Amino acid sequence: MSESDPPKRRFDPNATIQIDLDQVQLEDARATSARESSAPASRGTTPPPLPPPLPIVTLAPPPNPAKTVVYVALFVVLIGLGIAGGLLVGMRARRGVALAPAASPASTAIATSSVAPSASSAAPTLTLPTIEIH
Repeated sequence: MSESDPPKRRFDPNATIQIDLDQVQLEDARATSARESSAPASRGTTPPPLPPPLPIVTLAPPPNPAKTVVYVALFVVLIGLGIAGGLLVGMRARRGVALAPAASPASTAIATSSVAPSASSAAPTLTLPTIEIH
């Protein structure tokens, strides 16, 4: 906005509009006389043409029950194979830990120095020192 432009008038939001009804024409005199003189059957224009009919949409056929059974069976078999594979890997990992060869004497000395013996447990227990993080 440049300096030479006049400032815009602000309108009062509570202002009212006054209309003098003597100066307002409430009916269109030409429309009422034309409406009274013409009958609906003698109209000069024809209605617009109808749009073309929409194509008929067919619904998809219901799913084949045999196909659904095959998919469910395939899903169950895949889940079963996943569970069986996980158990097999877990058993092999346990067997590998249990059958591990004895450690060398040097690594045993290091491992036993950090292990505190426990008088209350019969099985060997590995006790690690507490780690404090600051």
